[in-house]
Amino acid sequence: MSEVWRCLRFILLSRLLAPALIWVADRLWDDGMPMSGFGRHCADGKAWLLRRLWLRGEGIVYLASDLAVTLPLQGNIEIGGETFVGKRCFFGNQASIRIGGGSALGNDCRLLTATHDPQTHAVRYLPVQIGAGCWLGAAVTVLPGVSIGAGSLIGAGAVVTRDIPPNSVAVGVPARVVRARRT
Repeated sequence: MSEVWRCLRFILLSRLLAPALIWVADRLWDDGMPMSGFGRHCADGKAWLLRRLWLRGEGIVYLASDLAVTLPLQGNIEIGGETFVGKRCFFGNQASIRIGGGSALGNDCRLLTATHDPQTHAVRYLPVQIGAGCWLGAAVTVLPGVSIGAGSLIGAGAVVTRDIPPNSVAVGVPARVVRARRT
């Protein structure tokens, strides 16, 4: 019976209530609003509302509009405080996604956690971890199982296929480290 209840709860919350709550949340704060004063309170209200759906974490998180999250009831996403997430970002929420505090994700970033085993075609779920103080440019794709070290910068449009060391600058498809970042 608990399996039936879980399926019904998923359908009720993710298909009926979540879209309405996310629509309301998108109107609370967007990236055109200030990150201080009243805008900060609106961002905190939006993050509080989204914590009830799928987000874990502490502090103020600036979430722009039109975020897409798969299976929002799993609660695998943890975002540190003072982090900015741009418009139309996609979170593949099948495995854990951890984003360190003080990070920034540009518009249209994709954090993927589901993949297929090339031999058996079985689906595998691998976590994604982004360290504190990272900046991801617009349209960056992070593949399953990848860790990006703290303080790293990833150039716009890059596809991160393997781990990036801390304080690195990586660009390209696939992303490769081009230099160390001065701290």
